[in-house]
Amino acid sequence: MLIAGLFFLGFFREFVFENINSHLIHLKNQDGISNLPGPLFIFKGWSFSALYYTKFLLVLLFAAGFFGLTHWAVSIYFRTSAYWKATAALFLGVFLLSLSAFVLGKLTGFPEKGYSTARFLIEFIQSPLALFLLIPGLTLLKEEKN
Repeated sequence: MLIAGLFFLGFFREFVFENINSHLIHLKNQDGISNLPGPLFIFKGWSFSALYYTKFLLVLLFAAGFFGLTHWAVSIYFRTSAYWKATAALFLGVFLLSLSAFVLGKLTGFPEKGYSTARFLIEFIQSPLALFLLIPGLTLLKEEKN
């Protein structure tokens, strides 16, 4: 059930961001075509900058959701919550690496490269991939300790 929840959250995340990005293009081009679907109608009257910066908050919310489901799945799989630090370290590490790439891109005058690298990294913890890395990694760690 949790893996299905992770996939559902991933598809929902993709739905939200694809539609927001489409709406941002509409706002930027002022082309009169906005196709925000039902659940995202709340963003219809928002300015470009408000919607753009809201995406950063949504990244945090989705990452937190994926962390929660991933931690829960790891706890069930190993029948202990002892691996929560490893799960948190992976999520926090990838988040900080992504943030560093974003900031470094801005500071060095290559904001597009920084953004694309940050986006690539952050999408890892906003998908089931983190769980699929943690389970075998922690299994090997557990076997090594025994």
